[in-house]
Amino acid sequence: MQREIKIENLKAEVKNKVDLKKRPTFTLQWHLTSACPNRCKHCYVEQNNQILSLKECKKIVNDLRTIKERWDCDIRIHFSGGDPLLYPYFFRVA
Repeated sequence: MQREIKIENLKAEVKNKVDLKKRPTFTLQWHLTSACPNRCKHCYVEQNNQILSLKECKKIVNDLRTIKERWDCDIRIHFSGGDPLLYPYFFRVA
């Protein structure tokens, strides 16, 4: 027996699954460091000793706050690198 599909039921089902008023999300993939003890074959990060200072990181975070306010969006940060846990100020930035 086939289920009869009514437009009203379909609209309600879609509305439950999709929140049309959801704010956009600005996503930043932040490579904090290239330092990493592993040498994965698939990795494209070049090893170097350059790192951002804590002051530079705080400026980036403040810039993200400005973006959030101006664009009325949510902010999502994906820490990456090398190994982001090797960044000396990771827990102060995250």
